[in-house]
Amino acid sequence: MRSILCLSLLLPLTALAAQQEGAPQLQRVDLSVGAQRVLVLPRVVKVAVGDAAIVDVQTLGKDQVLLTGVGEGETTLRVWQAGDQVPSELKLRVARAPIRPEADEEQVTLKLGAQRTLTFAAISRISIGDTEIADVKPVGDRQLTLTAGKQVGSTTLIVWSGEVRKSILVHVVK
Repeated sequence: MRSILCLSLLLPLTALAAQQEGAPQLQRVDLSVGAQRVLVLPRVVKVAVGDAAIVDVQTLGKDQVLLTGVGEGETTLRVWQAGDQVPSELKLRVARAPIRPEADEEQVTLKLGAQRTLTFAAISRISIGDTEIADVKPVGDRQLTLTAGKQVGSTTLIVWSGEVRKSILVHVVK
């Protein structure tokens, strides 16, 4: 995963579900291969992605959806919410473009094969975007070991401490 690069995106799904006459207006979400984005969506009941070879989708409770860019291309995400008859749709596009960190994002750079131990106040859950670039293993309830993987690149590490989520952009270099 990337050293604190998980973007949270609030989407008013009522606007997504509203359709004009003719073709529906789809909101687009752009990702890079290996990048992750958390969508904050209320009352999620079910999600479906058109092509799982492009984007991996996981629900995180009833109010969040985690998207991970897997391969280049475009696909559609359908989101069913409690009380809605018709799913909302998002257009997802994944490109191989380099991942750029956000201004407030933490970053970690490792050489291939290197390890680093990171310490947090508490860890309730962890997720890494691309395990070919970096892997992560918990060490107790406050630390984790980050290991540079088999290839050079960037990915996102997300660490949850209760309801608080921290994203770290991880760069692996030669």
